[in-house]
Order: sequence, then C-alpha cells, then structure tokens
Amino acid sequence: MSDWKAQTRENVKKRQSGGRFKLAEGDNIIRVLPNPVGLQYPPFAEYLIHRDVGPDHRIVRCGKKLDGSGKCWLCDQIAKMNASGNARKMQLAAQMAPKEEMVVQVAVLDERTGKLQGPMVWTLNSSGGRSIGIKLQTLLAKEGRSYEHPTKGRNLLVTRTGTGLQTQYSAFEPDEEPSKVPESILQGLKPLETLVPKYNAEEQKAALYGRKLEEESGDLIEDEEEEKPKKKGKFSDEDEEELEDEEEESEEESEDEDEEESEDEDEEEESEDEDEEESEDEDEDEEEESEDEDEEESEDEEEDEDEDEEESEDEEEDEDEDEDEDEDEDEDEVPVRKPAPPKPAPSKSTPPKPVPSKTAPAKKVAGKVGPIVVKPGKAPGKPKQGK
Repeated sequence: MSDWKAQTRENVKKRQSGGRFKLAEGDNIIRVLPNPVGLQYPPFAEYLIHRDVGPDHRIVRCGKKLDGSGKCWLCDQIAKMNASGNARKMQLAAQMAPKEEMVVQVAVLDERTGKLQGPMVWTLNSSGGRSIGIKLQTLLAKEGRSYEHPTKGRNLLVTRTGTGLQTQYSAFEPDEEPSKVPESILQGLKPLETLVPKYNAEEQKAALYGRKLEEESGDLIEDEEEEKPKKKGKFSDEDEEELEDEEEESEEESEDEDEEESEDEDEEEESEDEDEEESEDEDEDEEEESEDEDEEESEDEEEDEDEDEEESEDEEEDEDEDEDEDEDEDEDEVPVRKPAPPKPAPSKSTPPKPVPSKTAPAKKVAGKVGPIVVKPGKAPGKPKQGK
C-alpha cells in the first residue's frame, strides 16, 4: 500500500518540477550524476546567458562562448547602448551583460523513503567566485575522490537559508561513506549538450522588445542565485519606443547590407562571366593563331617542296642541255689526223749527243765575268787563267 503512494508522490514531484531541481529552503541531500558519455568528461556543462532582458526581465542564451568568441545579436546591442553615453541605456546594458551559468544532472534523496529520485536537471549560477556553481565545481575538481562516480561517489548535503537578496548557501558536505546510484536513474541520463539552451537571435529580439515569438523555445529556468525582485520601472515606455526605433533602423541597415551584398554578388557574377568570356575569346584567338601558324607552316612546306621540285626539274633540264651540247660538238668536230709514229728510242750503248746551249757559261777575265760566245760546231773550251 505504501509503495504505490511513494511512487505517486515521486511522479507528482517530477511533473510539478518538469524534471528540474531547485534547492528548497533548509537541508537538501543530492547526488551529482556522471556524464553519460563517460567519467573522463566533466559532469556539468557551462555557457553564457543574458538576464533581465527587456520589460519582462527574461533570460536568453548568449551566442558567444565562455572565451568571448562567436557572435551574439544582443551583445551587439549592449555595446551600442554602452557607446551611446546615455546613463539610462548604460544601466540597462549593465544588467543585461552576459553571465556564466552551468547545468548538471542530480538525484535527490527523498527523506520519507530514504531513496534517491531522478535524474533531474539542476541549473546553477556560476558567474561569481561566491556563487553556488563555483562552490560545486571546486568540490568536484578535488583530487582523490570522484563524487559523481555511480558506485564510489557520495551524497552531498547543502543548506539554503533566507529568501530574495538574503538567500545564502552553505558549503557542500559529502557523506562519510560512498553509496550506489540505482541503475534506473543512470538509464534516464541525457546528453548534457541537449540540456544547454540554444542561441536564438529572434528570441533575443522578442525578449528585448517585449514581444512573443510564434514558435518560442520558452524562457530559461531561473538558476540558483540570490533571487532579485523584478523592477518593471527600469524599462519604461520611452525605453521600449527607443529600442523599437533602433530595431527598425537596425533592420533597415540590415536590408541595405543585404541589398549591397546582393549587388556585390551580382557584380561578382558579371565579372566572372566577363572573365569567362575573355578567357573563351583568348582561347579562340589562340586556337585561330595556332591554326594560322599551322597553315603558314604547311604552306611554307609546300612552297619548299615546290622549290625542290623546280630545282630538280632545272637540274634535269641542265643535264639534258649538256647532253645535247656534247652531241652537237661531236658532230661539228673535224676528223683528227693520225699522229706520226714515234721515233725509236736510243739504245743504251750509244750515248746521246749533247745539245749545245746558245749561251755559254760566264768567263772569268781579270776579275770580270762576261758571257762567252760559242761558235757553232765547236764545243766550249775551258777558260784560260790569267797570268
């Protein structure tokens, strides 16, 4: 009888909380559950949010990462407010500045049954050194113990006192002995990235200008922090009108930028088309030039061949002319007389007669040398020496 009642109470709590956990005033015993991906990964996920956005003081996800990288529409608007020099706008910008937040899955100990219930999603503020999120991270990061381990981990006791700006949280006190988490709870764990709210610029605009989106993902759940009273007076009608005017100007600028981008794209496409046409024309010109060069080379080769044929024909004609001339010369020549028979050569026994020369060797007379006249029929004598 008591079992079904306990189960009913547990189901009612889950439905009332929407599967989310918030510390009750007084003592709370919780168990941090491990990352479903594995114990080597942190059991929590951290991200940036904007609080007190617009006249309804809504919470929206920031588009930037913890290191400040990325893009965020609301961060851009906050920068414009700070740069305006208007005190009221700068005050609104300060209250909407991005802050750290973390999400973790926990099981909660039911004092009536003494059993853990869960898993539940717990959202904590982690933007300040004294925030409850930083206190939990400090405990989980200690060496030597794994508080999120499903069998070796320990339950944690945390106490909440006061309400509103007077809310305070005690330090986390772990149990002396480890305990085991039921398998049914571990099977219900969800990937942490699915629990982190998504960035949506349109949702940010709707929150800032106090509008509702047709398909709105809903406000973020308030995290564990010092609850601040909502001050509607901070966002006056004038502020809303100014922000709406700025939104219209921003939309007009965005439209102008889109038109400029579209024109730039059209110009780029036209430029690309022109480049393609020029490239095609250049290719065609190159092909035509190449064809003309090939034709000229072919014509030159044909001319060379014709010249070679003409030269060959000229050589053949020259040869024919030479042959005709030879034939004509043969016909015009007078018959050659037969030469007289040669005289018999003298025999070796009879010495040949010397042929006298017309000029005798020079005759030395008294130191002078003169020509010696030889009479015909007489051999030259030896010259007389002078006494």
